[in-house]
Amino acid sequence: KPVFAIVGDSIGIKFNASSIANSWAGKLTTDLKALKGDGGSGFRGMAHAGYAGGTFLSGFWDQYATDDKVTLSGSAWVNSTSAPFAFSGPGATMGATSTVGSTASFRVAGNTISIYYLGVTTTGGTFTVTVDGVATGGTINVGSRASDAPAKSTITTTAGTGMHTVVVTLASGGLNLFGVSGENSTGAVVNNFCKGGLSATTMNTGTLAGADWNGGVDYPADVIIYALGINDLATTDTTASQVADHVRK
Repeated sequence: KPVFAIVGDSIGIKFNASSIANSWAGKLTTDLKALKGDGGSGFRGMAHAGYAGGTFLSGFWDQYATDDKVTLSGSAWVNSTSAPFAFSGPGATMGATSTVGSTASFRVAGNTISIYYLGVTTTGGTFTVTVDGVATGGTINVGSRASDAPAKSTITTTAGTGMHTVVVTLASGGLNLFGVSGENSTGAVVNNFCKGGLSATTMNTGTLAGADWNGGVDYPADVIIYALGINDLATTDTTASQVADHVRK
């Protein structure tokens, strides 16, 4: 099945569109599904979540339609700043919690559901998952923050290929949660790995440039679309050659 990845800033999320479906990325998804079949909703990240610890995980949560939001419990979630893998594929969007019982609720479509995560400390933690209110997948061990790549647990649900509510609950320890994807076995899949405010400079810092940005080993793509507003290109890029260099990377 063809896999597409959109990487970039608020332009790539849905800036000012009334819903994900009405964003340019959503329109692209609709057209690709018409050509290649429905591969599911693809990736939904924590950049679609609201206030966490008094701050936005994304600056655009208030623009989302109800079914587009990632709903967080309380104020236990915070922006995770401790991970060097922050801008690698699914890791571009993330939130962290060490409060047992914290939940994050996603709306995704597909009969195969994948959760992208990593520990926040060397001791790791555990979490549980419900799909449409039914406990699925048992207790999942987060593991320690031992690498620069998000871990993934995949659950095949018998609830069908339509839209599902997936709730991730921290059971012990801590959790860096990047997002959840919904997929079917065939059809086009469009994964949105964008987060508001990301810049070309940030993307290409150190070893994070290049292949990592298509998901790398975490989630390879057949086609990669870079979506950056000129404001985020211009944050630290002051010449045309700098812009070109960062886009090329």
